[in-house]
Amino acid sequence: MKVKLTLILMEANSSRDSLSSNYLSILIDENRNLPSIYLTTKTVDETLQKLLWEYTSLNRAWSPPQISACRHNKDDLETEILYMAMIPDGICGLKKGSFINLETIRLDEFYGSAIARVPRSIDQCQFG
Repeated sequence: MKVKLTLILMEANSSRDSLSSNYLSILIDENRNLPSIYLTTKTVDETLQKLLWEYTSLNRAWSPPQISACRHNKDDLETEILYMAMIPDGICGLKKGSFINLETIRLDEFYGSAIARVPRSIDQCQFG
């Protein structure tokens, strides 16, 4: 069985209203895909850090990615675990890839629904 870790790294644009369509940007690779990596002999934390360092200068301890969703493909014997993290704009030194506005990319429903569940403001948070 293969385990694929996919990262949705979101950058919040502090100059925009948190409910506007161009508030969030996401990191994509040169093929317009979300960054991902297969889990091998390293721990999940080490593998996520390797993925972050491949694309950015971020340390995962500063903005730890959280599990957001999981799906399993029986045909490929592959399980994909989706991790998400949000950072403020201007702190991420990119090594490769780019941040693009969510409105300019079509994402698989699996990823789109995970992003839709992310609170963008205190008004969207549920307490209790």
